[in-house]
Amino acid sequence: MVNPDNPSSDQVTTGHVPSDQPSDASTNDLRNIELGLLDLVPVSEGMTMSDALHATIRSAQAAERAGYDRFWLAEHHNSKSLASSATTIMIGQVAAATHSISVGAGGVMLPNHAPLHVAEEFGTLDALYPGRIELGLGRAPGTDPMTAQALRRGKSDVPDFEHDLAELRRYMGPMAHRVNAFPGLRSHVPFFMLGSSENGAMIAAHAGLPFVFASHFAPFRLSTALETYRNNFAAGAYGDRADGNTADGESADGVVGSDAARGGAASGSSLSKPHVTVGVNVMVAETEEKARHLFTTHEQSFYGIVTGTRGLFRPPKDVRDGNVMAWQQVDAALQVNAVGTPDQVKNKIARIVQATGAQGVITSIYAFDVEDRLRAIEMLGEAVRS
Repeated sequence: MVNPDNPSSDQVTTGHVPSDQPSDASTNDLRNIELGLLDLVPVSEGMTMSDALHATIRSAQAAERAGYDRFWLAEHHNSKSLASSATTIMIGQVAAATHSISVGAGGVMLPNHAPLHVAEEFGTLDALYPGRIELGLGRAPGTDPMTAQALRRGKSDVPDFEHDLAELRRYMGPMAHRVNAFPGLRSHVPFFMLGSSENGAMIAAHAGLPFVFASHFAPFRLSTALETYRNNFAAGAYGDRADGNTADGESADGVVGSDAARGGAASGSSLSKPHVTVGVNVMVAETEEKARHLFTTHEQSFYGIVTGTRGLFRPPKDVRDGNVMAWQQVDAALQVNAVGTPDQVKNKIARIVQATGAQGVITSIYAFDVEDRLRAIEMLGEAVRS
């Protein structure tokens, strides 16, 4: 686990960072680290769904102004507190409301969808916003079993993720087949594999894809998952350019994602070396006391998940009521966090990056009040890019 408040602690057990996988962070210099923001379209008490959706667009605009590299939207279903069910629609709305920031899915839960449909949707987005669209892929349903069954109507009850991934790559790749995705064929959409275990890490490694670990809510297997990924990585396993020339998903200067897409890498191309992004819970404010106060909204939301009482996002509350053991679970799940002033948060993220050897961080920033969230997004960007 990562204990950002004590980098020399025995709790920093994220595993050995191999010498051939250095982090781009030197001391607390994070200017070369890829900075992303994950958005679940949170719905606070007193908000309508429309309010939440428009707040997410404002969050993306704030992230772009503050120098973030990417803005991702998650897929969740049957949740009144999260309005991120129509992921591709929101990606299009966010891309239309911004100018240069990469926009993508963090991610599309592939078992819920036909690969051809995903290829057509992201091929369309790529045609509209070339060089800006990214596709993170997950193996979980992103919902409860009953809703998952409703989503998968007509699909196998036992999803085969690796088969679906290969099919998706085929539809979006450079070679035409009897069934093709239009748009989608010969597109340039980089894939990312999302995961919270060794299983997801192994799939990412064998596919040669960048790996994004969900340490912002499931940090318990972070060390072993990253070790599994790096030790089993298959470089250049897949990828040709649309013009027929071989190209992996990584440019000559080592960048991945949309930067590689702009260089001509085919959709879903493999990398030449491992690339890790880790999830970090963040809250930034003018004082540490205020930041910790605002972060209690996030903690209350997770308490609702643990206890099965999740509702809309609630106002900050410093006093913890309820089940002590449940709160212990909350603290364990959200332990990869950076909460405090801009300098404190920057230093904590730098220590997380050093401990994991990550090339990027994807942050989760939630506040009850939209203005507090926007300010936190801006302050983090200013701190990291300074």
